Amino acid sequence: RDSKTPLRVALATGTFNFVVDLFLVLGPPKLGIFGAAIATCGSQYIGAIYFLHHLSRGKLQLSPKLPSWNCAKPFISAGGVLTVRSVCVMSSYSLAT
Repeated sequence: RDSKTPLRVALATGTFNFVVDLFLVLGPPKLGIFGAAIATCGSQYIGAIYFLHHLSRGKLQLSPKLPSWNCAKPFISAGGVLTVRSVCVMSSYSLAT
């Protein structure tokens, strides 16, 4: 029901990533792809921390529990089929090159 918070977090993390990317890749550190990786990881961590902070101060109480087998079975079977497909596709690409 709160659609503004994810939008704010996405905008903030995207902006942070852009600014820090420019600084670490093109600025004085000249870290290249390593700097881009640092900026991306940092922005994702900042977004996750903000979301967790937002959830912990609100009325939403998280109570994680494992799903029953009947609930999880369709997801597991679909995931298995997709995994086999991905392995076959990547194997054929590897053999072709």
